[in-house]
Amino acid sequence: MGYKVVDNSALNQEEWLEIYNGLNSHTFGRLLGQVKKKVDLPYELVTHLEATLKKRNWLAHDFFYDYAMHMSDTDGRKEMITELQNLIHIFQVADHAVEKLSLKVWETMGITEDWLQNEVATQLKEYHSGKDA
Repeated sequence: MGYKVVDNSALNQEEWLEIYNGLNSHTFGRLLGQVKKKVDLPYELVTHLEATLKKRNWLAHDFFYDYAMHMSDTDGRKEMITELQNLIHIFQVADHAVEKLSLKVWETMGITEDWLQNEVATQLKEYHSGKDA
């Protein structure tokens, strides 16, 4: 979300929603390419995100093909589950790294983690009060 905002220009709500909706329609690979052009990322983070992208694409496109023969027996299914658990860990590490990066971008705009947590709590409280009405 904060990728285009790095240029420190003030955005109105309409511009923000346009950027947000546009980014959400892009693939992870395209988003990573755009971010690398606009933000100086640590080499380790780029390497991990690129590896995560490859794993994600493999999971989406080839996992079940590669494990087709494994589904017919208990040991094969256990192997598949182990592989999926490994992928979950890889994706969680990448998610945490991207979250930390996002917070740094937000902080340049004066939005802190405490502010975000308070905003989420306020929105949740409003949601629950509207739901109960």
